[in-house]
Amino acid sequence: MNENTSAPKWTTPATVSGRFAIWVFVGYALWQGSGIIIGGPVRWGSPGYTLLREAPGAPASWGWALIVFGLLLGSASLLTMWRLKCVALAGISIWSLGFSVGAQYATTTVATAGTTGGPVYFLVCILAAGLIPYDEARKSG
Repeated sequence: MNENTSAPKWTTPATVSGRFAIWVFVGYALWQGSGIIIGGPVRWGSPGYTLLREAPGAPASWGWALIVFGLLLGSASLLTMWRLKCVALAGISIWSLGFSVGAQYATTTVATAGTTGGPVYFLVCILAAGLIPYDEARKSG
């Protein structure tokens, strides 16, 4: 473990840009999750959501999950709690992977489903996971 933090030794001190990226994900999670809830089932009628609609409580369950991860991430960042930040970023990453798989599945099963959702959500998945090593209790530059 690193001195003054509960993060493992393989973590790296957070840079200003790393902290900024973490807060971009906080905003993204809250905005995207709220949009899903506010949009409701009517906005989930398009072919791209074919598989995603099958999740219990969809679409609200997708939205609330992302909001919870966003709130956890914001709290963890403010309190410099690496383990909680790790859970929140892993949650956002897994959520995005699920969305990516769902969107990509739709392109293979529904002729009118858009083809851009899968790759974009996969990119979000990778970017969120890439922020896990940043230890905000150890700041640099």
